Amino acid sequence: MVDKPSIQISKDGKELTHLNGEIVSIDYIDSIDNEVDGLTIKFAFSFDPPLFDDKLDVSIGLNGILEYIGKWYVSGNSEQPKEGTAEIKLTPVAFSKAIKERRSITYNNITLDNILQNIAKRHGLKVSNDDKKSRYITKSQTNESDLAFMKRIASEIGATFSIKNETIIFKYKSLSEQRSELPTISLDLSQVESISIERVNKTIYQSGIAKWHDTKSNQTKQVQIGKGEPVLQIEGSYQNEADALQKLQAELQKENSGSIRGSLSTTEPIIAGALLTIDLGGREEKELQITEVKRTISSSGDNKHVTFSK
Repeated sequence: MVDKPSIQISKDGKELTHLNGEIVSIDYIDSIDNEVDGLTIKFAFSFDPPLFDDKLDVSIGLNGILEYIGKWYVSGNSEQPKEGTAEIKLTPVAFSKAIKERRSITYNNITLDNILQNIAKRHGLKVSNDDKKSRYITKSQTNESDLAFMKRIASEIGATFSIKNETIIFKYKSLSEQRSELPTISLDLSQVESISIERVNKTIYQSGIAKWHDTKSNQTKQVQIGKGEPVLQIEGSYQNEADALQKLQAELQKENSGSIRGSLSTTEPIIAGALLTIDLGGREEKELQITEVKRTISSSGDNKHVTFSK
């Protein structure tokens, strides 16, 4: 049996049935770490395309089994009259012009979660945030878009940042207790068509210490994460212990990342942002993070090209 790509597109709750005809292929890019997801649908006919900036609900799948992948707007379309085909390109609704506009705001005595909630309210979004504890005495956004501001905060605290299905998402990627909150996908060699793993010889820090001079007490203070050697030591001007811990956690993540990276191809269900465990034939590689899934749905099936790192 030849597989058949399937799609359902709705606008304002009304299904656009003229787009449910023969689909040649669906290309869906699911990314983390600030990359914008992408969706391209190729049709085996010419059609009256949706208008630019139309807000659409989209579900995709194979052989009539559909999966909802969120709200999108039309960012481009093209026709190939000689071939009798047409394409539409879609971008997540959340990446609108407003979220890229620069602004200057100073937040005082506020939690990270409240900052994200304020930004979400401005753009009609929701928030899914791992970090409910971090608090800032002062946090400045100076001539910076909300999008760039959130990217910067994510980098500072060692989190992945994305906006999916009208939701701002902050997830920890550091090798700490918060990492256990991420979903884990397990695969073995029988479930992958191809796989490549590269290991990089680099120092992996087992713990870290951040030091700073506290002007109020006129003393040198320090905080520590983890135990064992080698130890990563940093010094800076931190507002308080919580700020020092955030910066230390981000530095540990940055220094320890990239020791393993690779890619694989599979037809198994898999999502960006999840952790990956691979059984390499009696030997497991654990806590790899899936950074991107390029999914192509066509007559050849539902194939995913996956990149991961640690």
